[in-house]
Amino acid sequence: MINAGCKLIIRKFLEQSSPITRFLHDWLLANGFEGVFKKYLKTADKNKLDTFFSDFSKVDRVTLLNHRDLLDKPDRTFGPGDLEPVTISTIRSLSRSAGVDQKAGDAALKAGVVAAAAFAGGAATRFKEGLDGVKAALPRVPEKLKAGFDASAPKGCFPISPVEGLNFFEMFLAQGLETGIRYGRLPACLLMTSAVTDENTKIWLHKAELWGMPKESVGVFRQRENPRLDADGDLLVSENGHLAWTGDGHGGIYFALQDCKDRGGSVFNALVYSGVNQLVMFNIDNAASRPFFARRLGNHVRNRAGFTMTAVRKTLWSEKVGVACLDVKNGVVEVIEYNSMAESVARKKSPDGGLMFSAANINVNIIDLVNVRSDIEPTIYSKKTVIMDGAPHLSSSIEYLNQHITRKLNPERISFYEVERGEFFIPTKNPVGVDSAVTTFHALSDLYAGWLEKAGAKIAKSENHFSAIIDLHPCTAMESGDIKESINTKGWMIDEGAALYLGARLNPDGGRLIAREGARLEGKSTLIVRVEKPYGNLFFDPVSRTITPDVKTAGKFLLGKNVTLSSGVTVEITIKGNGICIITDGRTFDGDVGITVGDGEKAVL
Repeated sequence: MINAGCKLIIRKFLEQSSPITRFLHDWLLANGFEGVFKKYLKTADKNKLDTFFSDFSKVDRVTLLNHRDLLDKPDRTFGPGDLEPVTISTIRSLSRSAGVDQKAGDAALKAGVVAAAAFAGGAATRFKEGLDGVKAALPRVPEKLKAGFDASAPKGCFPISPVEGLNFFEMFLAQGLETGIRYGRLPACLLMTSAVTDENTKIWLHKAELWGMPKESVGVFRQRENPRLDADGDLLVSENGHLAWTGDGHGGIYFALQDCKDRGGSVFNALVYSGVNQLVMFNIDNAASRPFFARRLGNHVRNRAGFTMTAVRKTLWSEKVGVACLDVKNGVVEVIEYNSMAESVARKKSPDGGLMFSAANINVNIIDLVNVRSDIEPTIYSKKTVIMDGAPHLSSSIEYLNQHITRKLNPERISFYEVERGEFFIPTKNPVGVDSAVTTFHALSDLYAGWLEKAGAKIAKSENHFSAIIDLHPCTAMESGDIKESINTKGWMIDEGAALYLGARLNPDGGRLIAREGARLEGKSTLIVRVEKPYGNLFFDPVSRTITPDVKTAGKFLLGKNVTLSSGVTVEITIKGNGICIITDGRTFDGDVGITVGDGEKAVL
């Protein structure tokens, strides 16, 4: 029971409050939340009570009751006989359909029916705190990272590419822009933020250069929040009266698309009106998500799938990933988390000797917009310690996972697209250690170096990894097959510790070949080429989303034949406006060069 002193405080407050506040108070008591008043509000003054009821008025009370009811529901453990493996489109089988998948994906991108949404609700507190560890662990620290990292910035702002230090947002939007230039239709690029990241994401977007990308083509919308509950199932309230809010998970995108307002209507309606049929969803901190990968899009379209899940092959039974399975009891496709599958099931082998349940979800999923719905089932995360008013509190949250929409869909319309882990899945969850900023730097460099090597370049290796550091802007190459169009790698040699960043798209003649054969980067040398307007002025129609580059106003670069950077030398070139820079055939750099080529200027080195 609420003690007499607390009752008196509340009664006096309610006598001077609005009918809505009195209703909310009575609702809390009627639904068993009197603990809020006993534990957190027993000595509250008017200001604290005003704050509490103001916060509580924003709570979805149906979701709140659902949250508390689910706290007592035991988690289901899937044992022998409960699950069957799903049928995966394997890497091998997909290689046979690559041509037709590419054609179908090209058609979808050209028609402008594809959009992509990044889950960008995460803050980057750990990255600020662990920045010194990141710097100490890297063989070469990008200048943007040397400058530090704003503790208030979203994780999407963290510089993550290995030489230039492009952040997660820039990598996504650069891929969207390059896709638009290639196909003539700029795909809708969306950022789903949280209360923690929304304002600072918008501030970043307002200031960002983005190589001329029209800012109005980028949509920012915010996911919903729900309050945390404490260990007793009561609302967790701070000393100043605020609830402890948390985002509703990446599955909250289905609510946010329909709830958030964009130019007077929902984001969902804006997408439909612009002709979008498919939405690619992914974590912003997966630096290799490649949302506009045409063959995956084409496979989704050709299969007439309602939902396509990107999967990597799970090789260790104990790996902590969710696995796509068919739930025999309910007849639905389900992603089973590692801690909900009995060990005997997780260890079970298929006839080929691999794990039977091996389709690991990497959270890069495609959904047809007609299948977007907001009645997916929630997940409860309990016993999580949060710090409030300087003290630890056990809490629980109610969240939604986007893949759980498969429970609502016909299993026959759900596809599973297998990819190579290193080419499509480079998660960044920590500053250092496993799945960290450090491992992402190395993985991205290895990915780009592998593209160059496949095209014919010789790049120094140390054991199983490349020992040179490679970074490529999407305008130079978005995938391995682009290299031969932009770089003649014949005779290229890049030594141990050398670093290369190429961010150019056009040569002085307006062609795509920006580097000729025979380049040599000796040990610990660095070549950085950045073009601020690789497409020139862009003509964009926001209604049709057609986009056209102006080659005349684009910056241009050419690396001549047999150019050498001597050991330890740094050559850094920045091209502004329609500036042109040419490095002549046979040039050897024995000393550092730093040059900025202005708009309308031409530099020959």
